[in-house]
Amino acid sequence: MATEQFPITWITETWEHGVPWQFTRQTVQKYEAAISRHGQAVRWIQSILCPRVQPGMGQHDPTCPLCAGRGRIYQPPPTVSIYQELAKQLAPGQLTPKYTPIVGTPRVWHQKQTINISAVQPSPWNYIAFDPPYPSLWNTLFVDYQFSPLIQVIGENSSVIATNVLQTIATQQISVGQNYSATVATVTGVQNITKDEVYTVASTSLNLIYLDSMGTWAPGDVLSVDYSYVLPYTFVLLGISVNMQWLSPYEMENADALLVTPGWAKISSGDLFTPLSAVQSDSQVIDPRQTGPTGMDTVKNVFDIKAIDRILLYSGVEASSSDYQLFGRNQIQWLSNKPMQPYTLQFRFNPTFVALPNVQSLRYAENKVLANRTSLVYYNKASQAEANFG
Repeated sequence: MATEQFPITWITETWEHGVPWQFTRQTVQKYEAAISRHGQAVRWIQSILCPRVQPGMGQHDPTCPLCAGRGRIYQPPPTVSIYQELAKQLAPGQLTPKYTPIVGTPRVWHQKQTINISAVQPSPWNYIAFDPPYPSLWNTLFVDYQFSPLIQVIGENSSVIATNVLQTIATQQISVGQNYSATVATVTGVQNITKDEVYTVASTSLNLIYLDSMGTWAPGDVLSVDYSYVLPYTFVLLGISVNMQWLSPYEMENADALLVTPGWAKISSGDLFTPLSAVQSDSQVIDPRQTGPTGMDTVKNVFDIKAIDRILLYSGVEASSSDYQLFGRNQIQWLSNKPMQPYTLQFRFNPTFVALPNVQSLRYAENKVLANRTSLVYYNKASQAEANFG
């Protein structure tokens, strides 16, 4: 990013109160274009303090159903705000912003013409409709708006890939540089149309849906699955070396990585970021006696397991892959023959990073409207005490 040279073109805009306001017309787009060129697909999960944490004490309830006993709730960003985006009409009276679907009430303006937003808008809200007189197609308009990163899917016949596990289809048709799966955010219904059965969702992970059971489901039955998913974002995530810290004073001393995002991405301390292009291998000894014969085993200090390569039992024999499966992001569900002695799990995972409080770098934040630079720490180093985010 340091080698990019971005010319600044200033424009004086007179608002309705007659106050001149200066803003960058080209620089924001230049920064976003640079991030798009150099970025990679990154999964962004926001962190918010659980409302049931004791005020002033910080103590959380380990049995809390809202946060699963973690003290913090993790979910995709519900809405994202965009300010002063430059856009043009693709058709007379129809302005399509860069990000959709739109939520809330957008604001559109032009330097020399009043823009009338229609009271009737399309559903889903994928463009902004105007009332006549329409601005010229050649005019560049400015728009402030909010968009939802969630994409709705209704009535999908998802694939059954394992015991009580569905693999969503729409999420696998996403390509961001390479082929990556989007992440299932919410599931509102799973129904077996053939057998007229309704199934209960136990959990979701990445592009998978886990069910409590599938009743009398049989191959050939038609499913109807309603859910929403969120696409990975294009951010720049860089590992930090000692030399980089000397050259870049905005990088915090204890940071492991630096995240560069467009100005509209509002990052909070504790947010999680997983680069989908980076896959690492690791192994860990699991003690199944802690969860008992029917409980699921948790892989500590790892948030986003991609695949299980093998399990080596205490006897030195490799467990059959039909005896277990990955559940959620970091749990092992035994379908049969669960051992009651420690075993070694070999797996692949996407490394996850946690956003740090960036108070020390505030004096370098004068260009926050252009690009955010957020210092991150490696997940397993930041969360030794509460590693199971589930």
